[in-house]
Amino acid sequence: MITLAIGAHMRSTAKRYLLRDYPRQTVLEILRTMSEHASTLPAPHTYPAPVRYTIVRFQYAVAIAHALESIGVPSSRANEVARAITWESIRVPMRLLHAAASVLPGSRIQALRRVTDALFATVFASPFKRHVHHHADQVAFTVTHCPIAEWFADAGQGGRTSSLACTLDYSMATLWKASLHRTATIANGDSHCDFCFRPAPQGTSATMEVSP
Repeated sequence: MITLAIGAHMRSTAKRYLLRDYPRQTVLEILRTMSEHASTLPAPHTYPAPVRYTIVRFQYAVAIAHALESIGVPSSRANEVARAITWESIRVPMRLLHAAASVLPGSRIQALRRVTDALFATVFASPFKRHVHHHADQVAFTVTHCPIAEWFADAGQGGRTSSLACTLDYSMATLWKASLHRTATIANGDSHCDFCFRPAPQGTSATMEVSP
């Protein structure tokens, strides 16, 4: 039931987003192709909830990118649009989670630590594996097992992992008024993904430090 609800939410989000740039009939064709392609991708049944539900979003993100490519949209642009739709589908919950973490007493670092701890206790729970590094001025950790990257590889879509999934970490950092610095990702063939969140200076916009 939850999987069906996530699929419906992704379709409705995609429809709203795509109608900004495409005629209604074209959007309906994209959505039809998206649904067909999503059904051909490996379902993440082997993963426990809630990680399974997280991966379902990326199942539809891949399908959206494929559907856009099927009407002649270049792959880089198709990935960009699919990523934007995925972010639109989770942006509000991410904002509310950070708002809840910020209500409690403590510094901005402590709020960032609360929000990342909450995510790894829920959305990014087992079989994710995370090692936390304790610093006073930043929230840092490494992920040594990422089932999202694993699913993309199993689906034959490893080349889309960074575009559709990893870049969302930077969007979350910006939403949380922080910067994210990283030097390695499993999606790019490294043994781990490293994360270093720092609060953006007061009165300035958050920045994104893009990995090489």
